[in-house]
Amino acid sequence: MKKKLVTAPSIDAIFKAIFERNLDLLSDFLSLVMKVDVSAFEDIKVTNPGLTPEQIGDKYAVLDLLVKMKTGEKINVEMQNRDEGNYIQRSVYNVSKLFTKDFRTGKDYSKLRRTVCINILQFNLFAGDEYKSTVYPIIEERNERLTDLWQIHFFETKKLPLEPTNRLERWLRFFTVKSEEELEMVRTQNDPMINKAVDVTLSMNDDEQMQILAWAREKRDLAEAAAKATAAEREKAMAENYEKLLKMNIFQGKLSIARNLILDGADESYAAKITGLSIDEVKDIKL
Repeated sequence: MKKKLVTAPSIDAIFKAIFERNLDLLSDFLSLVMKVDVSAFEDIKVTNPGLTPEQIGDKYAVLDLLVKMKTGEKINVEMQNRDEGNYIQRSVYNVSKLFTKDFRTGKDYSKLRRTVCINILQFNLFAGDEYKSTVYPIIEERNERLTDLWQIHFFETKKLPLEPTNRLERWLRFFTVKSEEELEMVRTQNDPMINKAVDVTLSMNDDEQMQILAWAREKRDLAEAAAKATAAEREKAMAENYEKLLKMNIFQGKLSIARNLILDGADESYAAKITGLSIDEVKDIKL
């Protein structure tokens, strides 16, 4: 029987803790996504470090990983487990907000630095089989990239090949593991960074504070799911009540038409035929 990984990397709070405590792992992953040498990520800083279980319980807590490079470039890394129906809009909003963050009116626009949003998704977002989608502003008529000042990367982990064919796929597979056995399967002979990530995760799985962090996140997920279910139930009840009210109004209208027909001299069978009411319903009409 597989032993559950309490501190699974797919839990956003754990994902964040793994990387903010091990910047060498973060640098390695980012270099693969952005296709630059790992040396470009020297002196990177996580600008929103640390979360307590109490903060995680707050639905407004930011669980993304915000990174700043020594060049001023900004990177947002997010783990997302559920499709809430508006993820593309949310990603565009995030990259736009981060791009202009700390930029003051009157500043030289040439001082704007590249902003990158990386989204690791545990669900399918786009049609097609490709697990990776990279978004830039494009000049449509010439199919040319306008700029690389901002870019969005989407990784749909459910579309990964069963066997990783490169280091990026191995990292992405690491983010999907749910048990200790699956975690050990990610190990490979010639990849010290991936192996370190495995060891760090196993260590966190035995750390009481990290377990509390993971449980706090699970508790928040359950509370949000319950709230959404309640809201959905309310909407369903409102729709059902509206339908009932509509049917009542239609029925009352038919009764009114039948009553007028009978008062004008029509017989009950004719009134029933015209309105669609049954003979018994017509007979019960009080004139």
